[in-house]
Amino acid sequence: MKETATVIAPVPRRAHMLRFGWIAGAVIAVAFLAGVAANMLLTGAILNKGLAVQIRDTTGLVTAIRGKASFSLFPPHLDVEDISLSNPRAALHIYAKRLVGYLRILPLLAGRIEVGHAVLYQPKMVIDLDDRPMTADSAIGRAAAAKPASPEAAAIDNAKLGIVDLVDGSARLHHSGGRKDIFLDKINVTADWRSLDASATLTGQFDSRGVPMQLKAWFAQPVAILRGGDSAMTMQLESDVLGLQASGRVALVHLHYTGGLYVTTPSLRRALEFAGFTLAKHGRFGAFDLRCDADINTSTTSLTNLRLDLDNNEYEGTLAIEPNGGTPRLSGTLATNLLDVTPFLEGMPQPLGPDGGWSHAPLELADLGFTNLDLRLSASRLRLHNIELKDAALSMLTRPGFIDLTLAEATANGGAVRGRLTLTSKGKALDLRLSGNATDVNLHPMLRGVSIRHPLSGALSGSLLLDSTGVGFDQLLHGLSGHAKVEVANGGLKNANLLAGLTKTGAANPIAPESSTGSPVNFGKAAFGVEIAQGVASIVNGHIDSAAGAPGFAGHFGGSVDLGNRSLDLWATTTPSAPASPQRVTLSGPWNDLSLSATASPSPAPAPSP
Repeated sequence: MKETATVIAPVPRRAHMLRFGWIAGAVIAVAFLAGVAANMLLTGAILNKGLAVQIRDTTGLVTAIRGKASFSLFPPHLDVEDISLSNPRAALHIYAKRLVGYLRILPLLAGRIEVGHAVLYQPKMVIDLDDRPMTADSAIGRAAAAKPASPEAAAIDNAKLGIVDLVDGSARLHHSGGRKDIFLDKINVTADWRSLDASATLTGQFDSRGVPMQLKAWFAQPVAILRGGDSAMTMQLESDVLGLQASGRVALVHLHYTGGLYVTTPSLRRALEFAGFTLAKHGRFGAFDLRCDADINTSTTSLTNLRLDLDNNEYEGTLAIEPNGGTPRLSGTLATNLLDVTPFLEGMPQPLGPDGGWSHAPLELADLGFTNLDLRLSASRLRLHNIELKDAALSMLTRPGFIDLTLAEATANGGAVRGRLTLTSKGKALDLRLSGNATDVNLHPMLRGVSIRHPLSGALSGSLLLDSTGVGFDQLLHGLSGHAKVEVANGGLKNANLLAGLTKTGAANPIAPESSTGSPVNFGKAAFGVEIAQGVASIVNGHIDSAAGAPGFAGHFGGSVDLGNRSLDLWATTTPSAPASPQRVTLSGPWNDLSLSATASPSPAPAPSP
């Protein structure tokens, strides 16, 4: 018998579509009926209880609802008025004028209320940063207590969380180590953390002290942070006052961040004042740009591979910041091609008062309380206004009421210079100590880009030691004391011919610009000492020796300079190398009205015959 194959006819495509339509329609119908039933059966008390239970189970926060609650079907959501959430220990308290919670559909079909997306309108938050806001019996608390890679962690890490929007909120952040509480307002931020084992983002904007700020943050493993570990993270904060970018790893239980850091601001002064710090009144402290590798914890901030630009000074090196009992201590080593200290002196009191004399305005160091500095700097070029030194090594040590600046070494016009300046507050007065020395510094002007003519040339060597105490420049100059030694080798003096001409007239004349012209008359060495007492500097043992084997002159000089009263009375006697009468030149008067005169000195009497 021949077998006959059975042929099954294919189901038409239209039939498939019809079946799908029936299934989809049934699902929609069930969802609609469930929603209608929920809308009819979910009373305010049930809604409140369901919402409170979810918040308690997830975060540990206690919920209190004082206003009315309602449910809407499309889309399924709760609308609650006057709601507050708080931690039992008050580490976190939130009051919101309104909460809208968008529900997950599948739990709703099963009769459970689960909010997947919550919107808090006008929330007012108080947060204690020193405490954990979540309790141990919440999902987040249990996740934090579970050991990484443990069965407990695996069981809890898939717990659902959600999205929270804060609309037009405000917050007060308290930290026991902070100087003041931090207040934020106009908060419009979205926190997106959909499950414990997922990453989390924080985006939005807020105002701090009236400054709008944009925030973007991402955390790869927030649950690892809760367990005391760390997580990869990125953060970006932008405002007109400050810009900050960080990319690295962070732990929050014991604050620790490692990674890249970029900070920029158009005004460092404004940014620090915005953060609650007060800078010294003087100094520009303008444009600031910092890039580095950072290691930050509660005790120390270390910045390495640092590139810093401040007031057009560019630095490289390392810095460390320590809290130091409330006044931060900033230490480190920096190198730069050019260090222009001029911007740091802007706003300093002017030495001269309106009457043309020394200023009586007080000089204070009390505004150095922002930070203690302990810096080492090396600069290929060191500039102050138009004065420029090379290959400078400096150290700066400051604390409230104290400054110590040391120039360990530098070169100037082919020679070497060193110096140290110490300023110490003594009540309202200022104690000044200044020391320095120079070796073989060419007396050609060190002024950058300025053409200056002066009558003296040679190689300068010398030393000085000065001290004084006073409230302002006037008292400091009047009380100045100390001593100095100066020597100029292989020098030259212009306008010896002009001085000789003055000798013939015997008249007193003001110094004229022409006195810096003419060919120099050479000398071998000029040396003198200076003794300073009560602001008057007396020149002692001043002498000029003729240059060996070359026409020149020799002589002696002396006199005094009244630094406090801004006047001088100097004299010099010169003996020309050619046969001529000795000359005596005097320079005297107030600094702004000096007079130069020359007269013929009597020839020494001939020695008696034997």
